[in-house]
Amino acid sequence: MTKVDQVERKKIDYHSILLFYVVALAIRFLAIYVLPTHINGFDRTLWGQLLSGAGPCLGALLVMAVFRKRLFCSVFGLSVAKSLLCLALPVVLLVAVDWSNGLQFSVLFLACIIYAFLEEVGWRGYLLGEFSSLKQWKRVVIITVFWFLWHMDAPHLTNIVFLLIILLSTWGLDQIAVDSHSLIFCSCLHGSFNLLKRGNDNNIFNDTSATVIFILTVVGWFLIWYVIRKKSINK
Repeated sequence: MTKVDQVERKKIDYHSILLFYVVALAIRFLAIYVLPTHINGFDRTLWGQLLSGAGPCLGALLVMAVFRKRLFCSVFGLSVAKSLLCLALPVVLLVAVDWSNGLQFSVLFLACIIYAFLEEVGWRGYLLGEFSSLKQWKRVVIITVFWFLWHMDAPHLTNIVFLLIILLSTWGLDQIAVDSHSLIFCSCLHGSFNLLKRGNDNNIFNDTSATVIFILTVVGWFLIWYVIRKKSINK
């Protein structure tokens, strides 16, 4: 039984969940179907790409304002220092190895994390909290369905592999959220998946050093949150 499963049973607020999800879907639909048809190249702009992922965040913020909800996860979670280290680690490694290319890669990495953060405020920040009284496998399945359908474009919704990726990601991020309560840590891991796609599109991972640093960064995040924590507890 996880820490979340031990939380006192509470009634699930379906009204706030409905408002959250309607807003999340509406913003997503606006960003990927409506605005690109009226503004040429909107979906390729920075603002267009950020808006496509902003629905869960905006939905969560509205629910917090209307229903006085509190997020299950905070920005820094149980440790401000560890959350900031997660952001700093890839930048330091990349810039130390190659100043010019590393700086460019860092910007892309951080952009992927920011995009993921907009999603994580909704999925792990708000929605996980609403279903926190359920057993882990139940809320993982429910949030997987919410997250999967939110993508709404046909190539994703007809791809069973993508559904399995969402399911495994939801399970992993659920556990990370329970352990750290850090939206930044969740966003770093979520953003790393986004980076894999962006990196392949831009041939970034053809560079061996970039690939090695990416792997070291992900390993480093887990060491920061789990190994350091265990050592401090043992002391």
